[in-house]
Amino acid sequence: MRLKTIFFSFTLILFGGGFAYAQEKAETMARSAFVREYNNSFLLQVLIVRNFMTLEGEDGGGTASFEPDTPNKLGFGFAYKSIAFAYSFDVFKEGHGVGTRSDDFQFYIFPKHFAIDAFWQRYKGFRAKSGDGKFEKIFDDMIFQRASLCIEYVFNDKLSLAAAFSQTEKQLKSAGSFLLGGGFYYNELNFEGIEENVQIGPLVGYAYTFVFLKDFYFTGVIAGGINLTSKADDDENLINYVILPKFALGYSRDLWSFSIFYIFHNDVVSSSKDYEFAAQSGQFAFSLAVRFKI
Repeated sequence: MRLKTIFFSFTLILFGGGFAYAQEKAETMARSAFVREYNNSFLLQVLIVRNFMTLEGEDGGGTASFEPDTPNKLGFGFAYKSIAFAYSFDVFKEGHGVGTRSDDFQFYIFPKHFAIDAFWQRYKGFRAKSGDGKFEKIFDDMIFQRASLCIEYVFNDKLSLAAAFSQTEKQLKSAGSFLLGGGFYYNELNFEGIEENVQIGPLVGYAYTFVFLKDFYFTGVIAGGINLTSKADDDENLINYVILPKFALGYSRDLWSFSIFYIFHNDVVSSSKDYEFAAQSGQFAFSLAVRFKI
């Protein structure tokens, strides 16, 4: 009797393991009809990058926008599987007389089933313009810095966001997916006093890649959510919003590819009964990439 029990249990384990393996293999085969993985390729990129940052201030007296100098940058990057890294440096200087000093690190990682956005930004020196565009003033000591981490689950593995934004895979057929996740945000604004807040909240969205003329693609991602905001100097908790769209247009071949992509981040970073500051930041880039087999 004991031998029969052991034999029966062993058979169940083998059957269960075999079923799981067959299911995983079937899912892999189904995905391979939509996504080509470059597992043994090393990607080199040349990029022209434009990081941007705008603070929109609003109070009872009107609105004003605050912008730093953000010149175009030349960048170089590499990618292997889902890991990608790029570094860019200034090649043009803007003549607005602000002399902005900035650190802007933005990371976008797209492993299977996930979209991960992380960045840290610090800008010192802004120019201000009123809503009618007639008044301009320079604030050399105005500082804004923020850090963020957003993680979203991609339900449909037949959609590859890595193909659109890091070119480490290739989308063969059109596909879309719902997104669900959350984000953590830290903001600090030094403008007539220092204000800090921490925000956390859920994210929901949808992404779709349209493949046309075989090797061309267009990807659109829209995600947003409602955040609970806690201010460092106040016990009051506020409700704010965040919007995170991404777009990419490109052409991809096995040995090389190029793309234009636009990544945007919009949220309220400081608010009270008397005024509100909303930050709009992101990245616009052109990428030319070459793959090498290793």
